[in-house]
Amino acid sequence: MGYKDYLTYKVLERIIEDAGVKILYGHVPDDHIDGAIWARSDIDSMSILMPEDEAFPSDEKACLILGHEMGHLLADIDSPDDPVMRQRNEAICDLIGVALYKLADMTAGYMLEKSFEE
Repeated sequence: MGYKDYLTYKVLERIIEDAGVKILYGHVPDDHIDGAIWARSDIDSMSILMPEDEAFPSDEKACLILGHEMGHLLADIDSPDDPVMRQRNEAICDLIGVALYKLADMTAGYMLEKSFEE
């Protein structure tokens, strides 16, 4: 099972797509000076590029990455050249990612609970 099959990921993907953001899947270039890049967001095209084949260890990890990239779009935050500002902006996007993950996880839990009641 790939990360795109996780229920919470599917819920978050739907929330983001319903907001008008395109989620694309493919190769994510790793050309960042601070380390590996898991995904990319593009404010101009309102899109997020997620890796096609990444084996994320959990639903939570995949959602946190997708939510973090959505944070860039919600807060209209690019990563500036100033390392202090970049670190601050990345922390903001991390917090947004956690909130979006929690929302998707709560929604997925509710969906499962409702399916067992029927």
